Parts: sequence; structure tokens; C-alpha cells
Amino acid sequence: MIYPEFKKFVLEHNIIDSGETIVVGVSGGVDSMVLLDMFVRLSKSIKFKTIVAHVNYGLRDRASDSDQSLVEKTCANIGVVCEVLKKTPPAGKNIQNEARKIRRDFFEKTAGSFAAQTIATAHHLNDQAETFILHLIRGAGIEGLSGILPVSHLDGIKYIRPLLEISKANIEEYAHARKIKYNEDSTNRQRKYLRNSARMDIIPMLARYNPKIVETLAKTAKRLSRDFGAIEVISRECLNEAVLEKKSSQIILSKRVYTQFPIGIRMHMVQMAFCELTGSKKNLSSDHLSKIDQIATFQAGKGFYRLPASCRFERNGDSLRIARCKTSHDR
Repeated sequence: MIYPEFKKFVLEHNIIDSGETIVVGVSGGVDSMVLLDMFVRLSKSIKFKTIVAHVNYGLRDRASDSDQSLVEKTCANIGVVCEVLKKTPPAGKNIQNEARKIRRDFFEKTAGSFAAQTIATAHHLNDQAETFILHLIRGAGIEGLSGILPVSHLDGIKYIRPLLEISKANIEEYAHARKIKYNEDSTNRQRKYLRNSARMDIIPMLARYNPKIVETLAKTAKRLSRDFGAIEVISRECLNEAVLEKKSSQIILSKRVYTQFPIGIRMHMVQMAFCELTGSKKNLSSDHLSKIDQIATFQAGKGFYRLPASCRFERNGDSLRIARCKTSHDR
């Protein structure tokens, strides 16, 4: 049984505090129903409160309503509060991305309603392997290939994923042994979604060469996550060393100091500076970073480049300036 492994993971990562309230995302599928069962068991020893959040997207007609009914009945039987949102993703857009946004917003709203600072999701070992493949296909760097983290923070909320080192097969075995009721989502078998194709086609193909490919990919993501963490620490120290001036509207770096570092560190430095000014780095692409570095290290003493989020990069002699622009003319 995997419960001891689950409990050990929680304790080793210190992701749950006694007395706190945790919002658990429960879809009605086997992964989240097992997570809920484990949380109920764990709460008897650590003493925390569980709130369930469920989203009914209405995309599978009666099946969606069946998921909601299962989650509500299960929560009623175990005495756990269940919050439900019925909302269909807008047509004409990427349904999975829109559903993810709806889910996250609802989970965070539920957390706010119950003064909870932690949200738990049922991502597991196979999810980690699939995510690694998807990011590799799309051309991610070391941060993207680091995959899913056991603990992350977003907008003041802590997200925890206690099943991250447990395989899908072991989760299903646990559900069978504990006689946990769950529903199968038929859309998980539709190959039009890339994640499903990765799970149903790519991973089985790779397993012919490495029977433990899921574990291997997950371990690789974990190692890259550790490496990325080290690079972030070093890059922060290098950025601080290079800063000539820092304001809410601009950051100016010394070209002389900047160019002393390897290109990988330099790109992380620029990414950090951009994030400090804008609050996010998601719109800053590798092409942006390459162009900035090219201007910064070129022999010519001047140059500029327009950036996302109404920002501008500018080189003037030894000064490298990243600034937020008040008007489009400033860019």
C-alpha cells in the first residue's frame, strides 16, 4: 500500500502544518479520489481541515453531473465541506487551457473563502513524465524540463502535490484495495489532446527501450529541478553584482560586469530583472533573451530592443537598461 509512502513524502517536504485548512481539488477521477481518502486518513494524525473544491465544466453532459454527484456524496459521507462551481469554458479557445484557468481561479477563491493558504492537487509520477515529454516537444529550457514541483507558490497560495512520486498503477491499486469509488473520464482516451497521445503512444513506445521510462523521466525532471534551483541562486548573486541602479521603473546593469558571466547565467539575469519590473517572465521568450544578449555584448556602444509588457532594453556604453515605458512612443 502507498499510504506510508504518501505520509513520508508529506513529512519530508514539510508541506502540511497542524491546524491549517487545505483546499483539495477533486474531480471524481481515481487520482483525486485517492488523494481525498489519504487526506482524510492523514488529518487524524496531523489535525488539519480539508475543504473539497470541484468544478463541473458541463462538457460531458450526464458524465459531468455524475462526477459532481459522486464527489458531493463522498464528501457528505465523510463529513467534508464540498464547494462546487458549474462553469463551461468559452467556445473557440483551447478548452484545456481555459478549464485550467477556471479551475485555478475557483480553487484560489475557495481558499480565500475559508482562510486557507494551501491547495492540494493530485498530480502523480506519470503526470510528471508526461509533462517532461510535452515540454521537450515544445522546446523548453531547464526550467520547463524541471516539470511539476512538489511545492510551489503562486499569488500567496501554496500548491502541494503529495502524490507526485507515486505511480498511476499504484494509485489504482490503492483505490481497488480501499474500495474507493471513482469515475473514468472518457476524454482521457481522446488522442486529439497531446497529453493523451504522450501517455497512450509516446511513453509505451519509449518503454520498449526502457521499461521504467516513467520513473526515469520523473527522476530526470527532479534532477533538472535541483540544477535549476542552483542556477537561480547563482544568477541572483550575479545580478546583484551587476546592478548599477534599481527603481520600480527601471534596472540598469553594468555591461563590464554582465559580460564576465557565461551566457546561460546572463540570460537568467535578464529574465530576473524583467520579472522584477513586470511581475512575470512568461512573455519573455528565448528569442528576446538572445537579442538582448547580442546587443549587450556587441562591440557597438549603443542599441535598443522592444520587449513585451511595455518594456524596452537599451544599451548606452557601459550601461544596460531595462525599463518600463509609460507610452508606446517610449518603446
